Amino acid sequence: MERWTRKRFRRVILDLHLPDFSPELGKKLDPERIADCMSRAGCEVLVLPAKNHFGLTTYPTSAGTRHPNIARDLFGETLELCH
Repeated sequence: MERWTRKRFRRVILDLHLPDFSPELGKKLDPERIADCMSRAGCEVLVLPAKNHFGLTTYPTSAGTRHPNIARDLFGETLELCH
């Protein structure tokens, strides 16, 4: 069986390894704009990190540390819009 990744041409990896030392980083990330841009670009695969290498999550959690500049559930909302 052929791997699904070989059948997908347009793939995007959003690099969200944003530190928390600048209050502006990540503040304007918008799930609707991300999903719209991916759709218009014909994106077939979107890689969106739920937790970055600073240990900060892009979703609400009680088991870790949420990125202080991302007020929304960026991961969950984007997943719903793109699915």
